[in-house]
Amino acid sequence: MYVYFRNATPLEVKTPQGEWHIIKFRPSLGSGIHNLLWNLLVIIQGGQFLEYQVVAKDNTVLSKAQVIDKIWIFPFMKSKGIHIGPCQTIPAERGKGFYPYLLKYIMTDNPRREFFMIVDEKNAPSLRGIEKVGFKPFAKGIKSYFGRYIIL
Repeated sequence: MYVYFRNATPLEVKTPQGEWHIIKFRPSLGSGIHNLLWNLLVIIQGGQFLEYQVVAKDNTVLSKAQVIDKIWIFPFMKSKGIHIGPCQTIPAERGKGFYPYLLKYIMTDNPRREFFMIVDEKNAPSLRGIEKVGFKPFAKGIKSYFGRYIIL
């Protein structure tokens, strides 16, 4: 079962300490089946598919999140909606604030948009990070056989 989140007023989050920067790019078609499918969906429907990364001075990716405009698998989203996810922070950097900071950065970088996230209800660390930024749950649902996220 998944918990569906919609953004509320973004909250202030603590900036993680250390030497790092954020990059934004469009994942390439050849960088895995997941990215190939997302790119094809965006090409068919228009819109954007981006990845944001927090990168350390030594080029280690500390945290990352993918962003995609509304597409058919998210029927509950409005036309100006953006889905954030999947997201990941490397184990050694978890609990240091990179995840909420990256979410806040994405929201600031895409003004006047409504943001959505879908999280497994058993993923407590992700649920805490999302709520730190101001996301509020609005429904529970499942992923259908055809890949659509359905509200129950």
